[in-house]
Amino acid sequence: MTKQIFMLCVITLLISGTFAQTKNQAELDNDTTIQTKKNKLNQTGNTKRTALNLSADQEASFKAASQALRTANQTIEADSALTAQQKKQKRKEARAIFLNELNTFLTPEQLEKVKQFRKKEDE
Repeated sequence: MTKQIFMLCVITLLISGTFAQTKNQAELDNDTTIQTKKNKLNQTGNTKRTALNLSADQEASFKAASQALRTANQTIEADSALTAQQKKQKRKEARAIFLNELNTFLTPEQLEKVKQFRKKEDE
């Protein structure tokens, strides 16, 4: 009887350990996927900024405008009082503010490249 209880405990520990490892592996896979997506977005953003050939002042302005857009979008997503449609509208407004900000420091040629990037994204 004692042997059976002991074996049952051992089996239970082994099974629970296996599930814990499986869960941890799933979490690691998810973290890896998220990090891969972030890296891909950063590479895309860096490539676009490189293609725009920004000056140091333009780069600083671009980073500030991008950060403002990110902050606005995070605030919108965190607002549980807004419906999905309202959030979509607010994100659209935040994007318009961002684009207007770009108009203040990018050259016409750079703005044209931004429009081309947006067309490719929409396709």
